[in-house]
Amino acid sequence: MIFKKLFLSVLFLSFLFSLTGCTIPFINKEITLPFFEKKPEVVLEKMREKMDRVSYYKFDVDFSLNFKTNSDKIDSPETSNSSFIIPLDSDLVEQYFKDWTLNLKIKNQIDQKDKDNKKQKNDIDLGILFGNGKWNFNFSSVNLEDKQYLRINEVPMIVSMLLGQFVGEEVYNSWIEVNFEALESVDSFGPVSFYSGFSDSLLNQERQKDMGDFSDGLEGKYSLLEVKERLSDEEMDGNKCYHYKIKINEEEFKKFFYEVQEFINEDNPELEKIDEEKIISEVLKLARQLDINLWVDKKDFYLRKIDFSLSFDPSQFDSFGLDIPEEAISMEVKGETRYYDFDKPVNIEKPENSTTISEIIEKQAKKAKEELERARIQARSSRTLADVKQIQTALGLCYADTGEYPSFIESGDEIFSNEKGHAIIKEVPSIVIGEDSDICSSGFDYIYGTNKEKNNYQIIYCLEGETNNIPAGYNMVNKSSNYDYYSNYDYYKNEKSFNNDEVIQVLSDFDDDGLCNYIETEVYKTDPMKKDSDGDGYNDKDELKNGYNPNGEGKL
Repeated sequence: MIFKKLFLSVLFLSFLFSLTGCTIPFINKEITLPFFEKKPEVVLEKMREKMDRVSYYKFDVDFSLNFKTNSDKIDSPETSNSSFIIPLDSDLVEQYFKDWTLNLKIKNQIDQKDKDNKKQKNDIDLGILFGNGKWNFNFSSVNLEDKQYLRINEVPMIVSMLLGQFVGEEVYNSWIEVNFEALESVDSFGPVSFYSGFSDSLLNQERQKDMGDFSDGLEGKYSLLEVKERLSDEEMDGNKCYHYKIKINEEEFKKFFYEVQEFINEDNPELEKIDEEKIISEVLKLARQLDINLWVDKKDFYLRKIDFSLSFDPSQFDSFGLDIPEEAISMEVKGETRYYDFDKPVNIEKPENSTTISEIIEKQAKKAKEELERARIQARSSRTLADVKQIQTALGLCYADTGEYPSFIESGDEIFSNEKGHAIIKEVPSIVIGEDSDICSSGFDYIYGTNKEKNNYQIIYCLEGETNNIPAGYNMVNKSSNYDYYSNYDYYKNEKSFNNDEVIQVLSDFDDDGLCNYIETEVYKTDPMKKDSDGDGYNDKDELKNGYNPNGEGKL
């Protein structure tokens, strides 16, 4: 009788045990009592509610991606006919691509006490190892409601050089407000036009709102994850936790995918249609290889940890669009996220002394414009010096042939070597001056004159920038020397410096006869207030050009 009761008790306990669907711990499953054990669906729902209500928490992300290539497969005959990127020789693969790893670590702080003003602060470490090289990146970011701030703490040298070209070195170790909308108001120049276009097409305010509304509508709508298996309880940070193996809910995922794809198609009607069934099939094929684990606090239902791992061969997935030989590439992805410090207040505020990305890019664009203008000024000034030298050479040939220099020349004139009309220079070049030059008067050209004996000449010209050690501004050259017109020209028969107003007055043409005041008063001794100094009916300049005396009868 006693044996029968004992047998029935053991049988009943075995029956209760079988209802749990669990077995003994050595196969990593939890022994639980039915009716007292909460269903996984209930635990996950309580966990979602708890995580939504908690005011503060922190979580750390540790993610790695390992990419390996098989150089034998890369070098194989089938690869030579493959469209996979570009043909790679085995030496290149061995040196750079055979084995590289991406490691990502993120430390996060969350403040969601005010549900309408969620705050987040991140410290991000990214390392990329390839061949014998290693790249390290370090960033910090702060998200405050609708504003994002970024600080670049460390980047590889090559990236630093590229960033310096686009946005300048001040981008490092400074907080930057990332506001793509503001880029629309930035003057388009160089890289700024790209950023502005990117902002306009992808990140404009209306589109962000639509995407935000759509994302909010999806929240809680689909149960994409479901419990695959109940495993042994484990402790996380001293807290006993439920441990579940998770899988993708394929039916829910399909509904989710179709809704997302419909939104994308409506928002981007110009996009080429995709084979949705094929994409879903291959994504689910990949998802089935995912190993996902979840740990939930048994007492407070906080989410304590998530991890996942996945190893796959990209050649198995046609929809990736890569024609990769089988076993040529293998990829392994691992990730772990730990949650802690629940409801312990964190301080997340707007970074002090922050600037905006549009201000940085606008400053860099202005700098680039200034550098371009300096290059243009240098090019124009170098051309002016070359033209002056060409004119001097022609004048020298003319003097060697005729024994005198021409009485008058100006831009567009020919310089002849003799009376037969053989032209040494077909056209005297003109000076090209920038419209906004603050050194040379716009439209200013050469000023030329000879002495009475016609055995010397002088040419006054203007340089917008210092060139070949000749200073910017008005300069004078004669048959043997070059002078800085501002400081060294012997204007009143002694050395005298001129300020801008004095130079402009000296170079002005009061009577509008085509000869500046200086040439009239100091070279030809004509009246700077009269177009026709000798009153013979001919303009002073016209007389000089034709070899006649502007102060009286006869030729010069």
